[in-house]
Amino acid sequence: MNSEHICVLAVAAAVFVQSAPAEELKPQTVADVERLISKFVADHGVPGASVAVATGNQLSYSRGFGLADVENSVAATSDTLFRTASIAKSMTAVIVLALAEQGGIDLDAEVQRYRPEYPQKRWPVTSRRLLGHLAGVRHYKSGAEALSTQYFSSLDAALQTFRDDPLLHEPETKFHYTTFGFNLLGNVVEGATNQTFVELLRQHVLLSANMTQTVVDDQYAIIPHRTRGYMRPTKERQAALFGDDASKPGELFNAPLHDTSMKIPGGGLLSTASDLVRFAIAANTENLLNGESLKQMWSSQKTRDGKDTGYGLGWKVASRLGQKRVSHTGGQSGTSTVLLLIPETGTSVAIMCNLQHVSLLQLAESVADIVAPQPLAVTDYSSVVEKLKSAIRHEVEQKQLPAFSISLVDDERVVWSDGFGFQDAEKKIPATAETVYRVGSVSKLFTDIAVMQLVERGRLDLDVPVESYLPEFQPNNPFDIAITLRQLMTHRSGLVRESPVGNYFDPTEPTLAATVASLNRTKLVYGPNTRTKYSNAAIAVVGAVLEKQLDASHAAQVRQSILNPLNMGSSGFVVTPAVKQKLATGWMRTYDGRRFEAPTFLLGTGPAGNLYASVSDLSKFLVCMFNEGQTPAGRILLAETYRSMISPMKDA
Repeated sequence: MNSEHICVLAVAAAVFVQSAPAEELKPQTVADVERLISKFVADHGVPGASVAVATGNQLSYSRGFGLADVENSVAATSDTLFRTASIAKSMTAVIVLALAEQGGIDLDAEVQRYRPEYPQKRWPVTSRRLLGHLAGVRHYKSGAEALSTQYFSSLDAALQTFRDDPLLHEPETKFHYTTFGFNLLGNVVEGATNQTFVELLRQHVLLSANMTQTVVDDQYAIIPHRTRGYMRPTKERQAALFGDDASKPGELFNAPLHDTSMKIPGGGLLSTASDLVRFAIAANTENLLNGESLKQMWSSQKTRDGKDTGYGLGWKVASRLGQKRVSHTGGQSGTSTVLLLIPETGTSVAIMCNLQHVSLLQLAESVADIVAPQPLAVTDYSSVVEKLKSAIRHEVEQKQLPAFSISLVDDERVVWSDGFGFQDAEKKIPATAETVYRVGSVSKLFTDIAVMQLVERGRLDLDVPVESYLPEFQPNNPFDIAITLRQLMTHRSGLVRESPVGNYFDPTEPTLAATVASLNRTKLVYGPNTRTKYSNAAIAVVGAVLEKQLDASHAAQVRQSILNPLNMGSSGFVVTPAVKQKLATGWMRTYDGRRFEAPTFLLGTGPAGNLYASVSDLSKFLVCMFNEGQTPAGRILLAETYRSMISPMKDA
């Protein structure tokens, strides 16, 4: 069946009339986009990718990067066809809603009206619920099912995969993402029209959108410009695949075989980035659906208890900077994809690559920000700043605070920064936003980010016993649970709070190695991963792992991978001349109210508390965090890594 459909699509495409060429992006904009994409491709080891952009609802840029076929050195181009994966769901949604506009489908009728072969379930299943992943139809049972190699000659045949399974829950009580739900929608539209799904795709999407390069992903057909698919499996996945022959984590392999005839409406198409952008343009300009249908499609659905699902009818729905953004991502064997559309401005971005398990949405957002930058809604903080100034002056005077610096950051903007009091004991140098302080446990953020950078590169694994990286670390562990980096970084390792040496009361400034070695004289206070209990000693061990892995000092690595990219020139884990020049005198108070200068010795647990920084520098760090690891020059951290770091851990 699929080969015939590919021929039908190709012949039909020949009658399309090309639209007028759009104004191309400016050279500097193109350079910025290509610099961003090239860095992403290199950082993530993506063999090949294709990117297309529309501005003002006109296709304005498309280009390929890298290789479509690594073994034969075939370049990826704007004509390279990649698997769309789940972006096919958005096209299926358009078909369903177009038929609803014509009266051919009632979105709220039970699907058995159109496909009686689908058995009655405990609760009614409707097209609207299927479109919003609210019907309770299951997704894949296993990884093996998601990688099925079985060929299905029709949607009827593919329906047998899940048709007899019960619903997972009562419809509209939960959001449960399901590819099989969209397969069922494909069956519904075929039954409602007595046409094949591919004929309906051509009629309601491809012809109107001028999509000449979108076809069914038929593994038996000869399809020009089809890419090969690849994977970079983790160490655990390699062991499962190859056993003792496992290679280095992250090494490039051909992706597993997968026949997508099991899920054509939910993820079984091939397309180009340019065609996906044409699809977005046609949808946004009401060439596919009328305005009322678009409003339905791009409105977040709600569960019965009123919670937004963040998913409309076949599209993910979000808001950023006050603008609606609709999108869909896709991922399956040998491919990762994204289509992003900003309806208000007609900006759309499609990115397709031939490496599985790559998150592309944040990259698409960054491209959209480059090609159509949006002015930030500026909040007037003047009254807030005046109140803060008054409150701080009162506190500084009442509590006799020697120096106080503050910075107020809103998203990407430093609203206000200032200093109060004096940074030196002689009270000759006023404190400012550039005054440097020892920032204590804020240091831990930088240490942990440096570790997560190595995790992203496959150099470290958060869940293997830490002794595999640091064999000399041998505290008394009477529990049958190994300590891991994840436990150390989340204060769930069971280690003592302070190390015997190198703590706040040890002025001898022992090395990090000596500090960690002293922990071998301690006993865990509870079993790893059973409780959350704060530990400076734990982060010292994390820093030691970092040093051992890189054969470089913790301070040098943090400077190279975090401080320098963020232009935090007045910060560091050691007191450089630049730091010392701006360093505030530290003070301590006794119980009877006397005040004296605080000791300045460096802690042996330096990764947990030795960072020196100004609020001005920390503002740059905050801006980067608000952007989920993104900086104007590139990323210091992947967005998904950032999100994992801010997700709370629960006690076992």
